[in-house]
Amino acid sequence: HRGIVCERCGVEVTESRVRRHRMGYIKLAAPVTHVWYLKGIPSYMAILLDMPHRDV
Repeated sequence: HRGIVCERCGVEVTESRVRRHRMGYIKLAAPVTHVWYLKGIPSYMAILLDMPHRDV
């Protein structure tokens, strides 16, 4: 697959192990967060928002 680029989206065709480490950016109309930041102990979102964990 080396050097092949998708004609439709312009992304390099590569192995799945490589794709797992690459990130993208999508511009959204409103801010969102990943669920990892909500479920952790301590809750970083609760700390950031100065709210109890149960209210986040």
